[in-house]
Formats: sequence, C-alpha cells, structure tokens
Amino acid sequence: MMAMTDEYGRAEGPVRFSSADLFGISGSTRRITSPLRSASTCSTPTPAESIAYMGSATISGAIYNLTPPRESPNQLFGLFFRRSFLIAAKPNRRNERAKKVRSTLCAILPPFCFAMGAQRTIHVVGVHAAGEVGDVIVGGVLDVPGKTMFDKMRYFWENADEIRQLLLNEPRGRPSKNVNLILPPCDPRADAGFIIMESEEYPPMSGSNTICTTTVLLETGMVKMQEPTTTLKLDTAAGLVCVTAECEAGKCKTVAFDNVPAFVFQLDLEVEVPGLGKILCDIVWGGMIYAILDVSQIGLTINSADGERLVQYGEMIKRAVQETIHPVHPENSGINGVTNLVLTEPLQNESSGKTARNATVVSPGRLDRSPCGTGTCARMAQLHARKQLATGESFRHVSPIGTEFIGTIRGTTKVGDYDAIFPTVKGSAWITSFQQVILDPSDPFPNGFRVGDSWRVS
Repeated sequence: MMAMTDEYGRAEGPVRFSSADLFGISGSTRRITSPLRSASTCSTPTPAESIAYMGSATISGAIYNLTPPRESPNQLFGLFFRRSFLIAAKPNRRNERAKKVRSTLCAILPPFCFAMGAQRTIHVVGVHAAGEVGDVIVGGVLDVPGKTMFDKMRYFWENADEIRQLLLNEPRGRPSKNVNLILPPCDPRADAGFIIMESEEYPPMSGSNTICTTTVLLETGMVKMQEPTTTLKLDTAAGLVCVTAECEAGKCKTVAFDNVPAFVFQLDLEVEVPGLGKILCDIVWGGMIYAILDVSQIGLTINSADGERLVQYGEMIKRAVQETIHPVHPENSGINGVTNLVLTEPLQNESSGKTARNATVVSPGRLDRSPCGTGTCARMAQLHARKQLATGESFRHVSPIGTEFIGTIRGTTKVGDYDAIFPTVKGSAWITSFQQVILDPSDPFPNGFRVGDSWRVS
C-alpha cells in the first residue's frame, strides 16, 4: 500500500480513507495500493469513472482499489469538486486529512485529471437545455468579492473577463454556447449561486442556463437530490430564483423555475429601421430586456431556412431599438438597455393551452436553440398586458428547432410603477460531457479569437 507522509516527509502508514473524507458523503472504506511501474497500456476512463471505478483497475501504470460506491459516477464527480471547495474555505483537522488524501490521488489518478504544466485548469460539466448549450463550471475558479451576485457578476465582467473569453471564444468555444459559474450564494436563503456568461455579456438571468445549472447541481450531487421532487433556491444577479425539479432514479427529468417578476416597459414602440422601414415592437423585462415583434413585419417565418435572414434582420432591428430607447430596471439601474430580440408568430389556441413559435436573436448574432427561458417570461408578460394570456393559463413556447418550454403565470404584482407577472417556466436539460479545459502557458490565444465566417465581427 502507498504510505502517506506528513509535512516533514515522515511516513504515516497506509492510506485508508472513507468517501466522507474525500467527498463529504457516507460510504464504504476505500484503500489505495501503490503505483506499479509496469509498461502495461490501459484505456482511459471518464473523469467520473476514474473516481467511481469498482474493484481493481490499472490506469496509466497505477493500481487503485475502490469498493463499490453507493453514489452514481455523476454524483461522485460533483461531490469531489464540492468537497474540494469546502476544504479550501473551512480548514480543520478532518479537512487536512482529506487534503492529504487528495494529494495521494494526484499521484495515482490518470494524467487527464491533473493537467501538468497548465497555466490554468478549469473543470466543466457539458450540458444543454432544449438544444441550447449551457455548460457549468464546477471547479478551477475561485469566489470573488461582492455583497450580492450582481456585484460578483460585475466583478467578473470588469476584472476577470478572461475566463469568459477563454471558454466561449474559439478554439474552445463557439457562438452558440454559454457557460455558467457556480459560486457560494450571497443570499442566505439560497442553496447555491451562479453567474451566467454569454458571448457578448453577463446576463442577470437566463432560463435555459438556470435549467442547465440546476440539472448539474442535482445530478452530480453538489446539491442533494430528493425524489420525486427537489426544491431549491438559486442566487442570481437578477435576484433569488426558486426551482422545483422532478427527479427519478438519479435523473433530473424536468426543471421548473419561478423567475423574478416580468413586466412591459412599453407596448407598440415605433422604430425606424434602415433598409426595413418602420416596425412596431414591445419592450419587456423577463430577466433580460427584450424587444418583441411579430416576424410577419419583416416578411419571414420562423424556420431554419430563414435562419440567416432572421439573424441579419434581427440584429438590424436591435441596433435601431437601442438607438431609440434605453429602458432602465426600476429596482436596479445597473440593468439597462435592450440586449436581445424575440421574433414571434401569432398565438395559437390548442387543446392543451396556448402555443406560439419564437426565434430569439442573441448577440453576437445567432439564434437561441432553445425557446429561451427569460424570453418566454417576457413573452408571457407581453401577452398578459395585451389580455391574451390569463393567470394560470398554460403557454407552450416552441423554439426554431422544435423544442419547447412550458410557461404559466402564477400571479401579478408591481415592480416600481409597472404592472408585472410572476412567471414560471419548465424545461429539461441533459448532461453531455465532463471536461477539463486547460490553458497552456505557450498558447498564443489565452483569450481565444473570433473569425468572421462564424462570428459577426466588425
């Protein structure tokens, strides 16, 4: 067996540790045997499998024995990083022991778990909600100063934006991708906090990213899953968001989030768009500030064949709207200006409720693959203001690729002088990968790059 040493290099005996030492959970005792200096060639497992392997396995010349864990590989993966974060924040004798356990693991786990020589290493869980990628950072980024999540969002934007650029720009990212960073909450009522990073901005709130983050928190065990229903609260830059997840057999089947109140700034705003003429749009807050208009005004329909022109015209309209109006959230002046645009088709009455298709044009010029969660909240606020959607009615919002979110209005309220609704949106997300993103010190693109064939660059 491998012996652990103290800070003076003295042997402390064979390594024997429980899953509580490593992950902060109950479980059977694990025993690690010494590395073998053999020339055997072995396949490389996934990160989760590296932690959760049952029995003996030879990996990169090292043998380690794990008795069968009760937790799933996803849960062990998440709890490993959660426990690491807690140990960094709250040192004590037990945590010092766990640090030594992890030091031993560093010596024997596969090379992909610890990128040697990397200037930066970030651990990410790949995930999408209704087609929209919203990967979640679970390790490698420390907390930052701030009394609120909005303060922390601003700190990253102004002082640490290289993380967003590294992950979302090429060669590691692409236009149709978002990243979420899990942080300790500022609001004591919350179970976790998170910050959303998109290609051009840090939005205060995003529905698809909330669904992605909740799915990762629960399926990796960072927040304990309760079946059949788990409720939790998330601290966002827009405020506290309550989430209800339907869970079965370790899987987060659906996520419904009670968003911050949504309201209309202005209906029927007339905007002159160069090359298109006059259009009418509604300016609405749903977690982000949107311009909403009927797609028939620009002579298009919502389908993939019109995708390029939907983006082209949408960006033209958005710029014209930004030059015409600059709305400011009445409770947070730091939230201001129209950033996204929702193109809609007429509301349809179906047996299951009301339905509409939409295409949300997001910067730097692409279509949201999902129906857009905060866009769905804004659309419901708009429909309610026009007396087309009542409290308690079901609203099915369909994306350009045919995926859907289900929305309802729980009630009404006031935000400043504006009449507002309490929106709830439900959708699903799926974990796609466990990633270790690294930055080599010799990499010529530490902040990535953008090329005009895929990105709308000036």
